[in-house]
This record gives sequence, C-alpha cells and structure tokens, in this order.
Amino acid sequence: MLRGRKFFFILVLAAIGLMLLLSLTIPFTFREEVVVPLGLSRTTELFTDKTLLAKWVVPGISSGNDSIYVVKAYPDKIALAYHVDGDDRVYDYLLERRREPQRNCVVSLVKVTSLWKKYIDSDPVDRLAHASLRNLHEFSNDSKKVYGFKINIGQATDSSYLFMTRQVPLALQYVQPVLLFDSVIEFANHRFMRYNGNRYMNTHPLQHGMIQVTVGIGMDGYPPINADDPVTFKKNAPGQQQVQLEFNDVFANVQEAYKAMDQYKRDHGIIVTDIPLEMLISLGYGFKATDTVSLKLITPYLTNNP
Repeated sequence: MLRGRKFFFILVLAAIGLMLLLSLTIPFTFREEVVVPLGLSRTTELFTDKTLLAKWVVPGISSGNDSIYVVKAYPDKIALAYHVDGDDRVYDYLLERRREPQRNCVVSLVKVTSLWKKYIDSDPVDRLAHASLRNLHEFSNDSKKVYGFKINIGQATDSSYLFMTRQVPLALQYVQPVLLFDSVIEFANHRFMRYNGNRYMNTHPLQHGMIQVTVGIGMDGYPPINADDPVTFKKNAPGQQQVQLEFNDVFANVQEAYKAMDQYKRDHGIIVTDIPLEMLISLGYGFKATDTVSLKLITPYLTNNP
C-alpha cells in the first residue's frame, strides 16, 4: 500500500513538472480584440494622427514624446512601436472592417508566448500594448472624448412641428429668431393649436450678407394648415431617428458643435434627410452670442453604412 502511494505521489510530481515545463517552453497564440464603432479609415486615423494617438495609447516606459509611434500603416494592420530602454518593440494591431449590425472595426492584438510568460511573468511592454488596446476601446466608444461633445442616436422628441422662415441681413441673426418665435407662437395660440413648449431653430448663411432663419415649435396632434398661412407644418415619419448632440457653452461656439456633428456623421456613414435644428433646452429664446446656453443639436438621418 505504501509503495502504491509513493508511486502515485511520484506520478503527480512528474505530471506537475511536465505541465511546468510545457508552460515554460511551448508557445501559444493569444488574441485579444476590441470593437471600435468607426469605419476602417477613421480607425486607422486613431493610430496615425499623433494628437488622437496620444489620447488613448498608454505611455511607454522611457521618457520623450516619441516613445510610442507608428512604424507603418497597412490597410489591415498598424505596426506600433514602443521605444523602451533604447530598443523598439513593435506590435501589430490587426484591423478588420465589419458592416453588420452596424459599421465598425475589430482591432486585435496577437501575441505568441508561453503560458508562463502570459499569466505568471508577463512582459511589462506586452502589458502596455494590451492596456493600450483596452484604452482604444474605451476612448473610441466615448463620443465626448473623440468629438469633444456627447453625441448619440435617439428618437425625435416631437412628432409634428410648426415652422416659420425668413431671409434677413446677417446683422439680424440674433434679433430675427425672437420675432419669428413670437409670430409662430402667436399664430398657434390664435388657431387654438396645442403648442407643447419645445422650441427649435436653424440659421443658414446665404450670399450677399444675408442669412436664412428658421424657427419651429413642437405641436401635439396634426392641426390643419391653409395654403396661404405664413407657417409650414411638418411631421416626422414613425420611428424617425436622429443624431443628437448636447451643447452647453457660449452660444457663439455652436459652430464647433456643428463641425463635431458633421465629423460624427461622416464617421458613421450617416446621410442627412433634413436640415439640422437646435432644440432650445435653456428657457426662453433670443440668445446673444455671449450667452451661455444649453442646446440639443438634432439631425434626422438615414444610415448609409458603406
């Protein structure tokens, strides 16, 4: 009985020794991947644009601005170098374009190493490379980090609107919306229409120092409009979705928000189906350029998904 126990004990030790040997010597391929909600070209730009790269990549061990840099960019792969202790350690980040259920990119990092080096005594530079991959996922899925504003896809707040439009000199761009809002609200009250309090605005520059100003109010129901009425009635298609951007800043800076929204639409293959509108979250209307306001920029859309 004792000899049998010794034999079993020796067999267990041998098995443990063999497993330890295998973990030290036999290479395994490990793959870690994340989903970036952008197209292939824009995902590549997150690597090749130094400003964008610095926002998500984990800093290297050595000092200096060039401690991490792109060696070469391929259509389906980015070779990213970590400059550590005078040596370049190059890691290949693989890019795979996907279209369903929405346009995005799968970014993978493949590493061939032993089980021991992977789980027990991992390389510090390997850890940097994998941490950067996870940071890329977090960064690319946060619209405020990528575009400077919180942008998302949502449903329309209102199903129907009353609009009024005028073309006026550019000097009246902050005065004309007040006049139009007063007019369209007065029109709705005079016709006993149910105005729900939501206010929308759009300004579009024209030639020769002119600007087109459009304001709208949200309506409950579908009021009858005559052909000679000074307003336009519009209703959204059922289930209409829209790109939405939250803006809380000085009113004069709203153009920066429009630029961010345009970039978002390009990145996600969104085709605009109507003019963008500024939904006024701040009370009242008739803001000056220096006023700090809360707006929601909204744009109805179709998905191109090329």
